[in-house]
Amino acid sequence: LVGMVAYTWINTGDKVLITARLHVIVLFVYLLIVIGSAGWSDVPAISLRRSMQQALLLIAMVAPFVLVADRQAILDKVCWIFAAVILINVLVLPILGVPDFGYRGIYSQKNSLGQIITTGFFFCVYAAIRREGIMRYLFIGLAFLAVGLCVVSRSKTSIGLMFVTPLLASCLIGLFTIKDSLARIFATVICVILVATVAAAAVLIPFGISDISELIFHDTTFTGRTKIWAFAGHYISQSPYIGYGFGSFWAVGEATRALGEGFIEGLVQAHNGYVDVVLEYFAAGTF
Repeated sequence: LVGMVAYTWINTGDKVLITARLHVIVLFVYLLIVIGSAGWSDVPAISLRRSMQQALLLIAMVAPFVLVADRQAILDKVCWIFAAVILINVLVLPILGVPDFGYRGIYSQKNSLGQIITTGFFFCVYAAIRREGIMRYLFIGLAFLAVGLCVVSRSKTSIGLMFVTPLLASCLIGLFTIKDSLARIFATVICVILVATVAAAAVLIPFGISDISELIFHDTTFTGRTKIWAFAGHYISQSPYIGYGFGSFWAVGEATRALGEGFIEGLVQAHNGYVDVVLEYFAAGTF
């Protein structure tokens, strides 16, 4: 891993890469934390194996964009791959049917379908914006199909991210693309005021997270997630500084801390990425 990063650093003269080196450094530091966390894990062999899998995955995703000359060509191919994935899952829908718990497509569970199709939705929107003519309409249609697949999958997290992520991204991009410094300060102040207003309303109005869950999902526990988070929170308090090591908390055989905890025993994640990061390497991972 060190060799690959060093080789890339030394042998690429692309100006774009020079500006992107900070991102490469951040990813490299993250991988070092992930691999190093095996040192304080209760199951170091499992942690090391899973951390190396994470490293290989990140390298496979990042290296082509860092080393290739034409990054746009890669993005175009990725768009077509997701287009094929969306179409395949639509075509098999009449064959597989839609169970009561939600459509899972060609994957093992509905959340996997939701994650992949949501990502495909963003790539299709990107392709629709970039292309012209009939291809634009094709990718617009694929984006709508992606929305439909997420709805029938009943993957609530994916449906939420599909609409919240573009909104937040647009706000941030808009904020950082304002050239006038005074206008940027004004926009930042407005954002701070809005956040403070929402926070104050949350304190003053008797409407909590359970009420939001009841309103959206007709369930006060976010379909059991609050129980999972409470369980995870207990163990976070037991190791508040270094966590339990990457991939060392869920599904680690006899060392699994959730043994005997009902449905939580069979989980492989906390259904919340931030909670999992805090569990695995707390302060370093959170930063």
